[in-house]
Amino acid sequence: MLNILEYPFVYQDENYIYLYKHQPITDSRLKLLTEGTISFTKPEKFNDPLDCVGNIDESHHYSAEEIKKIFKDRGAKISRKKAEKKAKKYKDSEKRKIHDLSYFKEMNDRMGICCLNHNPLNILMWSHYADFHKGFLTEFKFLKRDLLKSNSVYAKFFPIPVSYSNKMPLVTLKDRLKSEEKILEIYTTKSEEWSYEKEFRILRPYTNEPIQKIPYTDLICTVIGGIKISSKDEEKLKKICSKNKIPYFRVERIFNNYGLTVPNHPRLDRTISETS
Repeated sequence: MLNILEYPFVYQDENYIYLYKHQPITDSRLKLLTEGTISFTKPEKFNDPLDCVGNIDESHHYSAEEIKKIFKDRGAKISRKKAEKKAKKYKDSEKRKIHDLSYFKEMNDRMGICCLNHNPLNILMWSHYADFHKGFLTEFKFLKRDLLKSNSVYAKFFPIPVSYSNKMPLVTLKDRLKSEEKILEIYTTKSEEWSYEKEFRILRPYTNEPIQKIPYTDLICTVIGGIKISSKDEEKLKKICSKNKIPYFRVERIFNNYGLTVPNHPRLDRTISETS
């Protein structure tokens, strides 16, 4: 699992690191800017069904010895042969559930995840998450000196960098007996194919609230409209930003290039960075 202090941030300065969220323009999404509410999504709603699952090792299944101990702790007895039969039955059942992904449902139903990223000018990010470039981008700032303080505004909105791998996190017997660290690894590891997202995740375990409030006045620093944003949506976005004193910018294409830029933005104006 990648430590946030070791992450190769591109968008940072002496005091802050910057993360981003691409979104479509809807009344509920715009409440991020006016009320500080944001979605914490259940993994079952992610676009990748293999996200938030693990590779369950053979040792993770209950052995006959463990079955016998469970019976003994309950004041009952079971023969070795019956314990072996039950262990095989549980193992076969679990393997079926692992294969069809239902094995992970109970754990995933208790987890809410808010996704940010560190790739604001990526064309695919705008296409997939910001309504085909018709939406908007919110830029969040995180004060470096307070990021790891337990009493800071980030205590309940702490971004964890996602690790990308060709192998799922391996879940063993040790992880079943002490699962906290492995659970964190499962929720912050994705297939290498998603590495272009440069994703960060804020985890909220044991939550059933899909919409939650964050300290948005401390976090949000700029808003950027998409290259294909409609004049009506842009006017709405500008009014919200003006009322809440959030600087507004607009994405543009780089002339005769596949790239995007945000003119006059302190970090995302690529024409300045490329000529300096």
